[in-house]
Amino acid sequence: MKKLYQSEWSFFKENLLIKFGWIAILSFFFTELFYFSFLYNPEVMKEIMNSIVEKFQKEGLMDLQRKSSSLLAVKIFYVNLRSTFLFTVLAFLPFLLGSVLFFLMFPVLLGVTLASVITKGFDFSTFLKFTVPHGIFELAAVFYAVSLGVYVSLEITKKLFSRHREKSAPFADLIKPVIRSYPLVIIPLLALAALVEVFITPLLK
Repeated sequence: MKKLYQSEWSFFKENLLIKFGWIAILSFFFTELFYFSFLYNPEVMKEIMNSIVEKFQKEGLMDLQRKSSSLLAVKIFYVNLRSTFLFTVLAFLPFLLGSVLFFLMFPVLLGVTLASVITKGFDFSTFLKFTVPHGIFELAAVFYAVSLGVYVSLEITKKLFSRHREKSAPFADLIKPVIRSYPLVIIPLLALAALVEVFITPLLK
């Protein structure tokens, strides 16, 4: 197990670290951009928030919140894992198309949530108090998965151009990091995030 994590850490430092940093920076930048945009467009903000609430209801999250904390944690983990894995799968499309989709969706979700909290009279510190404890693990997992996606997509793109094809990683070598990174890093972080969100965050009220 130690060797697996050492191998994963080496892969991360060599191929994902810079991508991870830029994805985090751009995510927070676009989140801020969407946040101010929603503040000046409250009707759009309400419409998007309503659609998010409807999605949560369809997933059964609202019902589980009243019935079982353990099942709620499992459901949150499943929903987050499914969404994260989608971005990784889309990485096998060239030209970073999966990453573009990520930046069209994820910062919007964060921005509209923050704008909704602020417009309801809560301050920014309240938002941080209820999102940072689980969000730090969830964001780390998502950014890791998207960084992995960027790496894969760039290698796939190289294969489309003859002068870069020889420098691209073999397709099998693009599958291996995905198979290794999910059980070692991404899944544990998402599981921890779900547990903190359900069992610890509510205690901060």
